[in-house]
Amino acid sequence: PALVFESGTRNQPTFGFTEQDITAAILKVTGTNQPRVYFMVGHGEHDINSAEDTGYNLAIEGIKADNYEVLPLNLSAASEMPSDAALLIVAGPKKSFLPHEVKLLEQYLEAGGQALFLLDPNPLPEIKAVLAKWGVKLKDGSVVDEALYMTPDKATPAVQGNQYVFPDITRDVAAAFFPGAAGIEMEVPEEDQDHLIVLPLALSTRRSFLETGPANLQFDQGTDIPGPHPLAVI
Repeated sequence: PALVFESGTRNQPTFGFTEQDITAAILKVTGTNQPRVYFMVGHGEHDINSAEDTGYNLAIEGIKADNYEVLPLNLSAASEMPSDAALLIVAGPKKSFLPHEVKLLEQYLEAGGQALFLLDPNPLPEIKAVLAKWGVKLKDGSVVDEALYMTPDKATPAVQGNQYVFPDITRDVAAAFFPGAAGIEMEVPEEDQDHLIVLPLALSTRRSFLETGPANLQFDQGTDIPGPHPLAVI
């Protein structure tokens, strides 16, 4: 069996009956362009084509299944950001950005562009500077949670559905894991406090801490910072 969608003189069959299948058929028959998600590349980011533990292949397949087009974005030779970006994802860059790349990124955000930063501990200074302007202060170190974590690794905090600040969205999520969670502090610049709000999305438990020294996974009074800590903010 198949469903056939018609629009004017065009028709588009679909042999799948999931929400994604039906949405894809409607987009095709109406000539609607798929929203585009761009992944920043060129700085040692996580590989969007890799199926290894640190690769993003499964995430990409999930995004595509929701009818987004996924494309790499290298700004090293670009003079402007793509105008059709529904979302820009910066996933764990390790190599420094060129000055003009930072400027393009800042311009994109200032123009209202949507971005998702997925950052490893001790992120690049230029990324710290960009996000600090938006009230997201990144601190060196990684979050360790002694109460809720992916066994046996206490440096991979776990977050259950009811730990999220907005549980109506995440109540059906059994648990999410945050391996190598960077330190985050919400600190909106004083001059922006009348129009900029930063909110925590997910929190570690009260038995967590930010490990700022050598990763011994033990709380050191005076150097490590006790939790809870934001693991994600919006």
